[in-house]
Amino acid sequence: MARRTMITAAVAVLWVLCFSTADASVTVSGYAFLADEEDHRDIKVLFEAASPSAETDSTTTDSTGYFQIGVEPGAYDITYSKEHHLPESLPTRMISENTVLEDVTLRYGHIVYLSGDL
Repeated sequence: MARRTMITAAVAVLWVLCFSTADASVTVSGYAFLADEEDHRDIKVLFEAASPSAETDSTTTDSTGYFQIGVEPGAYDITYSKEHHLPESLPTRMISENTVLEDVTLRYGHIVYLSGDL
């Protein structure tokens, strides 16, 4: 009886170890602001996968500019954007543990694409 209990306990421990690491996402947080504005909500923060282990995902900021997201460990290209503001991108980041990103401020403006011959 004691042997059966030990085997059952060992199987339970192995099951927990196998399935608890299956969703090993890490938390990334930070602040993004809009220059000369008090309400910083709805800035899109895009985490674009730059490695096979990463998964593209995005979130938005709250009114204080704060965001938090769970992502899979991996390399990411991170871009902040909001309509009528110039986007900001961070260099590719390897994210393997909980991370707080540096503050980013978006400035008002538009990107104009030109084409044709000069």
